Amino acid sequence: MRLATLRLAGFKSFVEPTELHFPSELVGIVGPNGCGKSNTLDALRWVMGESSAKNLRGQSLDDVIFAGSGQRKPVAQASVELIFEHHGDDSSTLQGPWARFRDLSIRRVSTRDGQSKYFLNGTRCRRKDIADLFLGTGLGRGHGASSSTRSYAIVEQGQINRLLDARPEELRATLEEAAGISRYKERRRETEVSIQHTRDNLVRLNDVREELSRQLDKLERQAKAAERFRLWQDEAAQLDIARHALQLQQLQAERELELGLHAAETLQLHSAQQAQQLCLSQLEASRTHDTDLQAHLHQAQAQAYALAAEVAQLEQARRHALAQAEQIERELQQLAHETAQHAQHHTDAQAHLARLGHDTKLAESALPPLSAQLKHTQAELAAAEQRAQQTREAFERLQTQAQEPAQQLRVERSQLNHVEQQQRILQDRLQRLRIAQLESEAQVLEHDLDAARALHRESSQRVSTLEAAQDSHGATLASARQTLATAEAQVAALQAEANSIAAEQRALSALEQAQSNETAPALRAWLKQHALQDQRAAQHVHAATEWLQTLDTVLTDALNAVPVESLEAWLSRADTQATYGLWLVEKDCTEGETNSSSLPCLEPKQSPHQPVGRPSTALDLAPSPLAGEGWGEGATASHTAQTLPASPPSPQPSPVKGEGVKHSSSETANRLLNGSYARALLNGLRPSSSLTTALAHRHELKPGEAWLTPQGDRVSRHLWQRPPASQANHGALQRRQRLEQLAQELTQLHPKQHAASEQRKSAQQALSMLEAEHHAQQREHRETLRQQNDLALRSEQLRLRLEQAQNRLRGQRREHEELHEELRRNEQRCNQHQHQVDKLERSLQTHETELKSARAARDQAEQDSTRLRLAVREAERAEHTAQSRLHALQHEHTLRQQTLSQLEAQRAQLGARHQALLERQNATLAPQAELQAQLEHRRTAERQAHTALEQARNALTQHAEATRAQQHALLAAEKQREQARSTVENRHQRLHALELRTEVPAARLASVEPASITHALDLARDLDLNGVQTRLHDAQARIARLGAVNLAALDEYAQARQQHDQLDAQFADLNDALATLETAMRTMDQDTRGRFRETFEAVNAKLSETFQQLFGGGEARLELQGDVPASEHDNSTPPKQDRWLDRGVVLMARPPGKKISHLHLLSGGEKSLTAIALVFAIFQLNPAPFCLLDEVDAPLDEANVGRFCAMVQSMSARVQFIFITHNKTTMELARHLIGVTMREAGVSRIVEVDLDAAVKMLEEDN
Repeated sequence: MRLATLRLAGFKSFVEPTELHFPSELVGIVGPNGCGKSNTLDALRWVMGESSAKNLRGQSLDDVIFAGSGQRKPVAQASVELIFEHHGDDSSTLQGPWARFRDLSIRRVSTRDGQSKYFLNGTRCRRKDIADLFLGTGLGRGHGASSSTRSYAIVEQGQINRLLDARPEELRATLEEAAGISRYKERRRETEVSIQHTRDNLVRLNDVREELSRQLDKLERQAKAAERFRLWQDEAAQLDIARHALQLQQLQAERELELGLHAAETLQLHSAQQAQQLCLSQLEASRTHDTDLQAHLHQAQAQAYALAAEVAQLEQARRHALAQAEQIERELQQLAHETAQHAQHHTDAQAHLARLGHDTKLAESALPPLSAQLKHTQAELAAAEQRAQQTREAFERLQTQAQEPAQQLRVERSQLNHVEQQQRILQDRLQRLRIAQLESEAQVLEHDLDAARALHRESSQRVSTLEAAQDSHGATLASARQTLATAEAQVAALQAEANSIAAEQRALSALEQAQSNETAPALRAWLKQHALQDQRAAQHVHAATEWLQTLDTVLTDALNAVPVESLEAWLSRADTQATYGLWLVEKDCTEGETNSSSLPCLEPKQSPHQPVGRPSTALDLAPSPLAGEGWGEGATASHTAQTLPASPPSPQPSPVKGEGVKHSSSETANRLLNGSYARALLNGLRPSSSLTTALAHRHELKPGEAWLTPQGDRVSRHLWQRPPASQANHGALQRRQRLEQLAQELTQLHPKQHAASEQRKSAQQALSMLEAEHHAQQREHRETLRQQNDLALRSEQLRLRLEQAQNRLRGQRREHEELHEELRRNEQRCNQHQHQVDKLERSLQTHETELKSARAARDQAEQDSTRLRLAVREAERAEHTAQSRLHALQHEHTLRQQTLSQLEAQRAQLGARHQALLERQNATLAPQAELQAQLEHRRTAERQAHTALEQARNALTQHAEATRAQQHALLAAEKQREQARSTVENRHQRLHALELRTEVPAARLASVEPASITHALDLARDLDLNGVQTRLHDAQARIARLGAVNLAALDEYAQARQQHDQLDAQFADLNDALATLETAMRTMDQDTRGRFRETFEAVNAKLSETFQQLFGGGEARLELQGDVPASEHDNSTPPKQDRWLDRGVVLMARPPGKKISHLHLLSGGEKSLTAIALVFAIFQLNPAPFCLLDEVDAPLDEANVGRFCAMVQSMSARVQFIFITHNKTTMELARHLIGVTMREAGVSRIVEVDLDAAVKMLEEDN
């Protein structure tokens, strides 16, 4: 691969698009100082990804864009493109997908907004892609590198010496680039980053797995609760289906009865409809006759309208014929006017044709004299041009003779300028020597080094003190975090308890609301209309906890009774349809104190076996020996159960009457359970404390009486009954008591939550203060550590700077002596060149005098030739003008003849058109008489049609009177039909009301499969509608007790389990990936060690050989940093393979006859030759695509320049060299020279010279 072309546009001083071609292996770039030669080197660095403005000799990256000059404005962007020819036959062959391209283009474009774009073969790419492309080729620089540490193919001014001053790590990087392992280094760095990312991912993934495991436990519990919820919900759904099915059966029976009545009323409606139909048929017959009369009227109208239209058409035709005749007359007048104009045009054309013939004859006679004058002038011009050619050849011969001394003079002046420039450079270098300044700097550095070491010791003591304080504070912080965790756990536990209570409250309230919604819509509307929707008897019932379940079972529907003032008053305004399922109770039975806390035992005082249902005058409220505490005590519920049954139970007669009652303080309970209302509800039930007691006294009961226990057992004289299990769950009274308990618990829980929150807040504040103090200590510790590191680094930097300053001081003292000797030699060469220049200038003046005479003769001959050439062109122009006028006249004569022929043809057309218009006029006037006769005939027929139309209208009016009488009879029949239809509609409305009541269960059952309905009825076959409702309430209560259930927990649990399994698999994959990456890194290390060792040894061998060629002897070698002779190795020496992996590289050189311990002791020329030897040794091992040398021969003398050029010449077979130089010996080496000039201030331009082609031209001339 070799560099073929460099294209620049807007880059530094190359403002205009410029191309530099490198056709050979030895290309030199020359030009005066400041012309922009080194800008080409900067362009190469920049296009390959350089991002440091310092390495591009600027302060910012915007400096690479042309900033304008005295005559030019700044440009907006800079563009540089490299074109490589890639043959794939050398060691610098590219790797990867770009190796298959024969030509490779790399372009970078940058704008002033700081954006850079990179292109590979026209394709947009990244800077990293450019860096990867050149890794291992000698042009590599690594990702993010801002210097040319790795690249050894581009050597700029001063960099050749910086190779010797490079640190061991930088020199090692150069060798790695030569070994081609820089790409391995980049891959290893990327592998280390990947390993670190993988480890971070493992930590995060493990945290996620642990958190997911905790979530799985919680979701598993929620999934089990959701499963129970679904089972109970399915049971509730089956019971709901059975309830709706039973309701539907009951409503369908009522509907059959209404259908029978509807059929009888429908027969009456049909009779009325038949009478109406008879009147309607008579009216239809009359309307048919009326239609015939209207048809006759319409026919007469149509005939009259048709005749009127024909009359209008005939009148229109007559008017149209008259208009056509007038139009034809106007056209005849226009045609006569056009004929007169045409005759005038024909006369004018004949006159103009005669004038054209005369002008043509005059033009033909003027052409021959002009042709003769042209031939004479052309002959004089040929003689003058022959004389001018002879004088021009004589001048060129003299000019050629004067070129040789002029060329020699330019060469001598160039050499003189070069010597003078070297003299100025040496003087500048002598002036730039800073021996006194370096001595002062060394003293300052020694003082700063001592101060930095003292500060470092103080910083180390401060770090130890801060670490001890951090350990003490860490224990206090851990204790505060534990306190906060305890407080947060307590807050979470109280919040969970409050959430559980609130969920149970919502479930019980929802259950009561669901029961309330089961009330028939019509009944709910009636209660709301009379403001009774919130009044229920259950609000006034109080009992002990053990009796609540029993009372809920006994008084299930009675608890929903509505208290009213008077039954008679409310029943008189009750709607029969709307009050199905309504219970009413008079307030005189329920009024009293509402804060009662007990419901007394309803047994007679004088007899322990008196029935419950006696009047209040015969009851005793004292405790019963059989029932213990009677009905006991209970709390009032906070919510009223509003579920209304479909129908009330049938009341039974009171068992036995008694007298003599004592009243307790609970008047509400007494009046609710006493009197006729109590006898109707309790049905002779008496309380007993246990089943054993009731069985022992069952023979004391009278017919219709029974003992009732708190467990719900009902014992009569010969019967024992226990309620079904479905009725053993919460009813209205139990729900009311539970809601009150939950409200009390929630009230008691709020202070505890507030206290726990305050405790957590205090713990958080204490922890925040401790953490703030801890962070402050950490920041102080980090800052002190940073200061300690900075001081250590500064101490080391000061030590190195002191050592470097001492070395520079010794070097500058030695360089001072060398510069004085070099100035003396340059002075002698300058005098020799000045003498030769004076001699050549005198010879050149002689040749200039002869050239001046020959130039005057040549100029006179050229002026004569130019004058005659102008005369010839004038004669040719006159002849051409005459010929053009003749041709134009002839052409116009032909056109006028054609125009005259066209006018004659148009005159014939106008005559034919006049004859046609006369014929059209005669044809238009002929049918006028016939049209007038037809018009009179049609007008007579139109008058007769109007008479017939008037007669038809009179007949239609007479028939309309008879039709109105028939319509009156039809209205009477329709009135009778409407009365019958109203009766049928009323019956239909009642049927519709039943259908609406049926729609609720029917709509519920419509979406249910028949098999599900059958299964639900089988499940409830032993129950009536009330039993089904009780079991449904039981199922809903179980669901409510579950509280808030996460129904999505089943799916979430499955998803979480799947995600957990996937995370386990990812965890294993990441471990495998980590092992793979570590294996890859070990493999890279092995390859790196091997290749670096081979390169190190090969470069060492080449370095020794190249150094001896350049110095004529001596010794140079590379050593690993810290290496000692083999005899001095001990057990502490690191393994050899580790030495090859990361040890720095040190260059050692010893010129012939000298014993030098350090490279800084070498002279400037020796340093340059040593660095050149190292670069060329690397190139012999791994040649880069090209080698660019920027004035590396400047510090070399003639002898060393010769050896340098000889080595470049020998290596050019394998390496393409591009060098910037001022040395004539180096210029002679180039096969192709590129000159850089700056004629316009601030703008560089290119002048290319192919030296091989120039030599061939000189040989051919000689």
